Amino acid sequence: MKEKLMELLLRVNPSIDPESVTMESDIQADLGLQSFELVLLLMDIEDTFHVTIGENANFRRVADVCAYLSSQGIPD
Repeated sequence: MKEKLMELLLRVNPSIDPESVTMESDIQADLGLQSFELVLLLMDIEDTFHVTIGENANFRRVADVCAYLSSQGIPD
């Protein structure tokens, strides 16, 4: 899951340095995703992992996304 998530992050923002991404990376502040890129990322996550992300989802860090996916039964 983490490798696929990295692929999705790089798809929406190719300027991300993969070596700098940690579980604690802030998706907007550290990885530089703007609002539109964040929407694209969420859509890609839904399509790739076959999940539905509710309007109340709050993904600030990479770890938040991974925790959500784990809660949906997506294995690491």
